[in-house]
Amino acid sequence: MRRFLFTPEDLDAIRYDRYRFPHPRVQQKMEVLWLKSQGHTHADIATLAGVSRRSVQRYLDEFLAGGLERVRHLSWKGKADALADHQSSLLDYFLDHPPRSARE
Repeated sequence: MRRFLFTPEDLDAIRYDRYRFPHPRVQQKMEVLWLKSQGHTHADIATLAGVSRRSVQRYLDEFLAGGLERVRHLSWKGKADALADHQSSLLDYFLDHPPRSARE
């Protein structure tokens, strides 16, 4: 059985990030780490955090591999939207013609 050691600095960062990190997936990962630091079993952590047991293991593996910085990293980039190619021309248009009301 692997042992997870959380320093007081780690616990402070986890406590902060589990509610205040900008991305909800990282908040969820921090919740898993927090519950682990409190001595919960993996099955309990999965239930309380709303993730699978495999996700619990994966998040803990990330922590062991690279600490909190690795847990905070999101490798998913998403897909490009249809307007991405027109971003500069749209920006120029709206800078030249700003809307005067919410309705516009």
